[in-house]
Amino acid sequence: MRYLTTKGRIISGDSPLEVLVALKNTSFIDVKFGLTDYLELLRLRVDMNYDIKLEDLGHVQAPEDLENIGFLLRLE
Repeated sequence: MRYLTTKGRIISGDSPLEVLVALKNTSFIDVKFGLTDYLELLRLRVDMNYDIKLEDLGHVQAPEDLENIGFLLRLE
């Protein structure tokens, strides 16, 4: 799976978990967080920036949810 982020970076992974880790690692601020903490921060950012509340941003569903709101664009 390959995605284009809102910052113009291309991330990829063989699973949703790998995609989220790649997304987390695109920011030097977020790289220090564990995945659970990062997902909570990401959920809050989406709420603040897009005014969309994601109740559960689990690692399996997250890339699809982020794609649906325009946070990620699937490339393949």
